[in-house]
Amino acid sequence: DRVDRYPLIRAYFMQKWRRSMAIKQALVPDRYDFRAAMRLETVRATTARLVADHSDTPGLDAYFRGYTLTGDRLASLRVPTTLVTAADDPVIPVEDFRRLRAAPSTRVVIRPHGGHLGFLEGLALRSRYERDLPDFFEALQAADGACIPCRQDID
Repeated sequence: DRVDRYPLIRAYFMQKWRRSMAIKQALVPDRYDFRAAMRLETVRATTARLVADHSDTPGLDAYFRGYTLTGDRLASLRVPTTLVTAADDPVIPVEDFRRLRAAPSTRVVIRPHGGHLGFLEGLALRSRYERDLPDFFEALQAADGACIPCRQDID
């Protein structure tokens, strides 16, 4: 609902989503027909259509409950996890992240700016994502000595 409140965010998201659905439909045309969903104008309506047409979930409320990360949902995570958000996210209030009861292995990174995905910067809306990934991987490697990709292994 919050994405639908912001016309620019909704338009951007819907454009990307329609593109993704068109690719998936083209790759597996005998399984997917997203034409009805691609005609819808809101995230909520599109999600409802896709849940009804392409899932066993009994409805939209059940679908959203299935991936909501509030309360203790992250408390039992056994793998190191990093969540990145921004204080200026118009879709998910930063207070939701501050209230998370997460496992000790979960790190929450709250940037002052970055928008909904927490890693956009500057007026050009450049992504911090590719620049930050090597640091995340190096921190994981330092934490447990695991053999995972390091800075030099990422293109």
